[in-house]
Amino acid sequence: FNFAWYIKDIVDGKILIIDLNFCEGPSDLAVSLGLNLSPNLSIFIEKITQGKDCFNKSVINLDNDKIDILQPPLSIYQSDKFSIDMLDSIIYSARNNYDIIIVDVPFRYDNVSLEMLNLSTTSILVLSPNVRLAPRVSNFQKFLPTSQKKGIIFNKVGKGEKTYIDEYKSILDIPVCGRIPFIPEEDRKMIARGSNSFDILDLQSRMSNLRNFIF
Repeated sequence: FNFAWYIKDIVDGKILIIDLNFCEGPSDLAVSLGLNLSPNLSIFIEKITQGKDCFNKSVINLDNDKIDILQPPLSIYQSDKFSIDMLDSIIYSARNNYDIIIVDVPFRYDNVSLEMLNLSTTSILVLSPNVRLAPRVSNFQKFLPTSQKKGIIFNKVGKGEKTYIDEYKSILDIPVCGRIPFIPEEDRKMIARGSNSFDILDLQSRMSNLRNFIF
């Protein structure tokens, strides 16, 4: 979300965020943004025969900003109905309506997650600086298309972890396009919208490198 918020006034076009973190109840993003529970992906799943119209009814706009969001279903029962063909249909429709599509893909090996990786032009891996996880990430690399642009953002990096990050880079051979430091609770600032704020950590000052990497 930080990246979408950062570029919304820079790019000339509309942005769609697709949240594929299926869970029981509202997703973390929905809670953090204070979104209404509906519309969400359940509408698309149940009314897919309506084509483009059901896609348009499934997204929620963020207060007339240039950002639309497609929330996951509210139940695992509904999420289990979501198929690769449905995902392909969503991406096809979205590419006709949006200039930038940002998808939050969980670190899983299910068919929907892997298909989304195949459909993406760029993959940004958000990783812990814990180098012991590098072999797992290295094995995951085989699922990323060879022609795809790839980058790494390290999250919650402590002051003494630069050495581990350098070791990580030598193992994975993927460029690092950002490092997000660990920020103590008392120093945290949330993304503001007018006089209100979202319950999302403000990382806007750290988005320029990612923008330059992607564009």
